[in-house]
Amino acid sequence: MGPTRTVNAVLIEGDPLTLVDTGIKAPDSLAALEAALAKRGLRIENLEQIVITHPHNDHFGAAAELVRRSGARVVGDGLAVAAGFPRSFQPDTVSRIEHFLEAGAPEELRRHWLQRRDLAATNADPVLMDQELVEGDTVRVGGSDWQVISTPGHAASSICLYQPDARLLAAGDMLIGNAGASVTLHAMPRPGKWLLEILDSLEKLAALNVDIAYPGHGPLIHDASRIIPLRRQRAIQRLDEVGAMVARQPYCAYQLSTTIYPPAVGKTGLGLSQAIGYLEALLVQERAQSRIEGEVRLYSALGVMPQK
Repeated sequence: MGPTRTVNAVLIEGDPLTLVDTGIKAPDSLAALEAALAKRGLRIENLEQIVITHPHNDHFGAAAELVRRSGARVVGDGLAVAAGFPRSFQPDTVSRIEHFLEAGAPEELRRHWLQRRDLAATNADPVLMDQELVEGDTVRVGGSDWQVISTPGHAASSICLYQPDARLLAAGDMLIGNAGASVTLHAMPRPGKWLLEILDSLEKLAALNVDIAYPGHGPLIHDASRIIPLRRQRAIQRLDEVGAMVARQPYCAYQLSTTIYPPAVGKTGLGLSQAIGYLEALLVQERAQSRIEGEVRLYSALGVMPQK
């Protein structure tokens, strides 16, 4: 997915030979997958099952092509979204744009986000799932049974797969190699509960006995039973820090993003989405209030709004 943006596809060998998530539909992405399989003496045509952890195009985008070449069974989360792509992405796209337009971001960043929206429709094909997996299900993967854990937050719905005997977790985007799940501003009623749902899902994962977690992006997470609660606690600490900042003065989302993150993150859609997630969580918890000033949404302490 480019030199600085990759997605993990996890191969679990055994019966059935299973790939967890697929990457996007792009020649370089498929070539990387083929090369990795070849190192194991395998080909795409050998795949028997594909598990989709959540219906984001970077995680299911290549699934239809892989099915065409292998006949693999597809199971996972987000059956309707994956089948209806790209039309099914429209509510999330509208939500993100609405939040970005009122975040006080520069025109260049807003234009870049609109370009990303258009690109997303080209790097995935719709795919039909044979079964939608939900909380409490088990799925046979690589010769053993894995438990399905429902973990919404990063997406409107998502799943993780847990193998208790081997103490392994296929985490999708609920964990990133060096971070917890990111806020994606998917469609939901205001104020947005994305961050609070992420915290609930991380709490669920923290209760598991996990040695190694396979994240959706980035390196393996070792000693995951220790790392997951730390990730959750850091997000709570950050939320409290943002709450204290807003108590002192009003912030728009872009101002907050560029204050709490270094420029390489704070001036991007990733940092801005996270900032919006924290600010909206404060609204849900009734620790802040917001209003539109001009075209920009400002968040402030309860009962203290900036003058027009």
